[in-house]
Amino acid sequence: MGRHIIIMDTPAMTNTEDKIIRRQQEIDDDYELTRETYRAILQNNIASIEELKKICIQSEHPRAYEVFSTLTKSTADIADKLLEMQRKKQIVDTESAMDMIRAREESGLPVITAVVTERKFVGTAEDMQKRIAAKRQEQNETRRDNSES
Repeated sequence: MGRHIIIMDTPAMTNTEDKIIRRQQEIDDDYELTRETYRAILQNNIASIEELKKICIQSEHPRAYEVFSTLTKSTADIADKLLEMQRKKQIVDTESAMDMIRAREESGLPVITAVVTERKFVGTAEDMQKRIAAKRQEQNETRRDNSES
């Protein structure tokens, strides 16, 4: 369950929209690579922390504790960076969607957006417009019936 902006398949797409889509794909690719990298580092650090903990207990050497402490802090910092990166990605996704909407409005193309939770619509923009028109007509008839009563 999540929020998604859906741009329906339309015959015309502006150059600006094409650039926005390419930019968003690059951002998505970089995000996935960075996320995978951070997660791999975290997993390695967690395994290393367990080993260092054993070394600290066995050796009781101050340098071992210093390395243990530094690695623990570094791991916590990476976890924070991962969460911050996710928050920033949500902001960038929202900005890209708004850029796409503005580009369509400026070029005079229709803007169809929807918040999708669990249901999905599969069809053309024309099918969606017909459904919306039918729903609006139904709502107007219901309002008229209620006002006549």
